[in-house]
Amino acid sequence: MFYTSVPNQQQDEEKQNLQQEPGGLISRCITSALTPQTSTSSLSAQTSTSALTPQTYTSALSPQESTSALTPQTSTSALSAQTSTSVLNPQTSTSALSAQTSTSVLNPQMSTSALSAQTSTSVLNPQMSTSALSAQTSTSVLNPQMSTSALSAQTSTSVLNPQTSTSALSAQTSTSVLNPQMSTSALSAQTSTSVLNPQMSTSALSAQTSTSVLNPQTSTSALSAQTSTSVLNPQTSTSALSAQTSTSVLNPQTSTSALSAQTSTSVLNPQMSTSALSAQTSTSVLNPQMSRDV
Repeated sequence: MFYTSVPNQQQDEEKQNLQQEPGGLISRCITSALTPQTSTSSLSAQTSTSALTPQTYTSALSPQESTSALTPQTSTSALSAQTSTSVLNPQTSTSALSAQTSTSVLNPQMSTSALSAQTSTSVLNPQMSTSALSAQTSTSVLNPQMSTSALSAQTSTSVLNPQTSTSALSAQTSTSVLNPQMSTSALSAQTSTSVLNPQMSTSALSAQTSTSVLNPQTSTSALSAQTSTSVLNPQTSTSALSAQTSTSVLNPQTSTSALSAQTSTSVLNPQMSTSALSAQTSTSVLNPQMSRDV
C-alpha cells in the first residue's frame, strides 16, 4: 500500500508567517494561570512572594509591592512575603539603597480586621558626614476578634555620620496592645538607647528589650516583642551594626494561628570599600481563624 501526502497550504502559510516574525517561535510567550485553589507563586531576583488560597477566593499578587489575601476563612491558606536587598561598596556620595515590603491580610474572620507589615530601609551616602542609615518596621493587627483591639510594634534604628566624632546611634522600640478582649487593658513598652561619638575601637553598645503578654483572651495566646541593637567598633574594618525585631501573636482567637514579623538590618564596615548593607523582612500569617496549621 502506498500513501500520498498532500501539502497543507494553511500549515505552510503559518510556517512562513512564523519565519517572517522578528523572533520566530521565540517571540511568542506561553502564560499559564493557576486557579486560586492551587499554589500561586511569583519569583524574581530580589523578591519571592507566594500565596495559597484553597478556599476559591480572589487573591491578588504583586511581587514587588503588596500581597493580599481576601477572606482566608476556614482554610489552610498561608500568605508569606520575603524580600532581601544588598548593596556592596556604597562608598560613593550618591549611593542609595532602599527596600520596602508591605503585606496585608483583609478580613481573616469576616470582619473589618486588618494585618499589615511594612519595612523600609535606606542608606544615603554612608561615607560622607551627612550619611544616614535608618530601618523602620511596623506591624499592626486590627480587630483580630471583631473588637477594637490593636497590636502594634515599631522599631527604628538610625546612624548619623558614623565616621565623624558627632556620629549618633539610636534605637527605639515600642509595643502596645489595646483592648485585646473588649476591655480597656493596655500594655506598652518603650526603650531608647543612644551613643555619641562611637569612634573609638573599643566602643560597644547593646540594648535588648523583651515584652510578653500571656492569655489576653482566656486562651494560650502570647504576644512577644524583642529588640537587640549592637555596635562594635564602627570605625574599623570589623565594625558591625545590627538591629533585629521579632513580634509574634499566637492564638488571638482560641486557635493555633500565628502572626510573625521579623526584620534584620546589618551594616558591615561602613567606612571601608567592602562595606555591605542587607535588609530582610519576612511576614507570615497561617490560617488566623479555624485551623491547626502552625
